[in-house]
Amino acid sequence: MTTKYRLSREQPINWPRKCAICGTTDVTFVHTYASKLTSVMPFVLWTTVKWKTQPLSFPVCSKHKSEIDLVRFFAPHSLIWFLLFLWTTVVVIDALTIQTLWGGGSPKAAPYLVAVSAVIVWLRTLLPVSIRAFDDKSVTFVFRNDRYAQEFETANTNAILEKDGSAYGVRQK
Repeated sequence: MTTKYRLSREQPINWPRKCAICGTTDVTFVHTYASKLTSVMPFVLWTTVKWKTQPLSFPVCSKHKSEIDLVRFFAPHSLIWFLLFLWTTVVVIDALTIQTLWGGGSPKAAPYLVAVSAVIVWLRTLLPVSIRAFDDKSVTFVFRNDRYAQEFETANTNAILEKDGSAYGVRQK
C-alpha cells in the first residue's frame, strides 16, 4: 500500500527522525532527486534539452542506506535510462504488431532490453519515498511504508494540501 501527499512549498518539510523503511532511530539522510523534461529545442546541428530537477533527502538507517544506494546506482533517474526504456517500448510495440523495423527480424538484444527495462522500473518501486510530481508551488511524495507515512503526516499537517488525491482535512475513504 502506498500513501501520497502533496505539500505546499511555502512551509518547511519535517522528516520524522526514523528510518523510512524499518523505523530505526539511528538514521542518516540519503539524497536523491526527480526530474521532468521541460523543453526540447532541436536545431540544425544540436538539440537543447532542458530538465527541471527536484532534490529529495529522507532518513534511513545504515543498513537500508546501502540498499537504496544500490537501487539508485542501477536505476538512476537519468536520460540514458529513459532512452533505454523508450527503445524497449519501440521494440515491444514492433514485436506485438508484427511490423518489423529490422528488415526480417527483431534485433538479438530485444529480449535483454525488455528485461533490463523491467528491472529498472521494478527497482524504482523499492524506494521508500519518491517524488511523484512537483511544480513551483507544491511537491508530491509517495510513501511505501504506511507507518512512516502516518508519522510524516503528523509532522507536516500545516504543509499538506492533499492526501491520496483528496483535499487534506476531507474525510478519507
